[in-house]
Amino acid sequence: MKKRSLVTSVKKIFSIICLLLVILAVISNLELQLTNNQKSETSFTFLTESNDKLDEINFTEERTNWNLTQIGLYPDYYAERLCLVNNIMYVLDSRYLNIVNVTRPWDPELISIYDTHTRSEDIKCYNDYLYITSPYNGLEIIDVINKSNPTQITTYKDNPEARYTGLVIKGNYIYIFDTNYGFKILDQRYLPTITLEGSIWFSEMGDGINKLCILDNYAYFGSRDAIHIININNPLNPYIICNYTDYSNSIDSVIVRNNLLYFTSYDGFFIVDVTNKYNPTLRDDYGLSSGWIFFDLKLNGTEAFIIDRRSSAYNLEIFDISNPDEIKKIYTYDTEYSFSTSIMVYGCCIYIFINYAPLELISYDYDMDRLADKIEIEVYNTNPQNPDTDQDLMDDYYEVYYTLDPLNSTDANDDNDLDELTNLEEYNYNTNPINNDTDNDNVNDSAEIFVYFTDPTYGDTDYDQISDGHEIFIYGTDPLKPDTDDDQLPDYDEIFTHRTDPTNRDTDGDLIPDYDEIFTYSTDPNHVDTDRDGLSDYE
Repeated sequence: MKKRSLVTSVKKIFSIICLLLVILAVISNLELQLTNNQKSETSFTFLTESNDKLDEINFTEERTNWNLTQIGLYPDYYAERLCLVNNIMYVLDSRYLNIVNVTRPWDPELISIYDTHTRSEDIKCYNDYLYITSPYNGLEIIDVINKSNPTQITTYKDNPEARYTGLVIKGNYIYIFDTNYGFKILDQRYLPTITLEGSIWFSEMGDGINKLCILDNYAYFGSRDAIHIININNPLNPYIICNYTDYSNSIDSVIVRNNLLYFTSYDGFFIVDVTNKYNPTLRDDYGLSSGWIFFDLKLNGTEAFIIDRRSSAYNLEIFDISNPDEIKKIYTYDTEYSFSTSIMVYGCCIYIFINYAPLELISYDYDMDRLADKIEIEVYNTNPQNPDTDQDLMDDYYEVYYTLDPLNSTDANDDNDLDELTNLEEYNYNTNPINNDTDNDNVNDSAEIFVYFTDPTYGDTDYDQISDGHEIFIYGTDPLKPDTDDDQLPDYDEIFTHRTDPTNRDTDGDLIPDYDEIFTYSTDPNHVDTDRDGLSDYE
């Protein structure tokens, strides 16, 4: 009996201990939540991954062959700089920040506009904050969690003469360029308060845009004459451990991945092994001594995207960098513009931009039908691997462009514009199947092709400055010949300058050709007796 009572007592004591432990755990959890809430009012803790990777979001898949086509131009957006996160594009123009939804990149939707009050230099997005630099206002941080109502968090400028340009965000620190005072490390743990931690001065810094990469405890910075490798393990005391000067003529872009440094300069495109930070070694180069100039660089898995210039042409080049010892060019795309541009690779699209022209959007086009794969799949439901989905001998692009049905093979035999040409015939003649007069010269497409043998896509077949319709129906001239009567006077000059008959070599019938009257005898080709002396000009 005593033994049973003892067991019962032990069980009660054990239950009480368990209950006390549960109570202590609850109290501890409440204290932890309270502490975190108190901290959240004074301290901002950031992710540790560098935001430079946000600029290099991969295509949906890496490609083994490349065909690119233009989706379109964004006429409303002239981008100085831009960044893209979660299908939201932040575009800086000469003064304003445009926040744009590009979930459907072919149909961008403006969400809001924020006035930065000045020309900006660089923009980065990090944890629902935008970081914007300008030479005059310094650093501005904007809360964009509500895309419709961006709100300024703070501004910072450690010196009235500071001119901030390029920046990178990593964890609790902002790494920023000041063209007057050097490379700086800013502490942002206690926003809206920002404090300067450490800095290094460089000569010939340049603007710093795209020239800074942070990886682990090192910063890689490209100036005008070198790539500087900086130990940033102690933000209060950054120091240079190496200045790599080979092929460093005006560095434009710098990216580091897996101990490989990729950079572009006026000398070319280079891959350098930086496993030994004190002694980097060149792995391979492209374009050295070619006379090409390489600009903006972005990476996508085993591909590098680079804007380069040859003579006066600017192109987007795509390189295979799967083997760092053998760079291979795999594709060239002629950009819309003949001047230096920047690029952003995001999702399945490439954005090409410059501050004084509309932003250009291009994407992958497997079947080379001028319709980007993404649009074929999500908009038209056509086959991105077949340029003629419905097998009606008209390519998908033509049908889409002219509002035909790329999924209906029977519309090839229709005559939508009633010009006696089927849609398929119009496709073969490159005419407009929904306009019976493609070139608007007042001559029906069918008549141009089968009666007059003129060009139905160009209103002046003989290039004599008189439209085909006027030649046929008004002047009676030959739309295929610039000089109908072969008198060495172009039809245009006869009609609008000399007022002679373009279908008659001798307008006034005086036996002297119009050309001779004008250029040899200086007589009037419209009067038989120019001086009215009773004798014809011929006599």
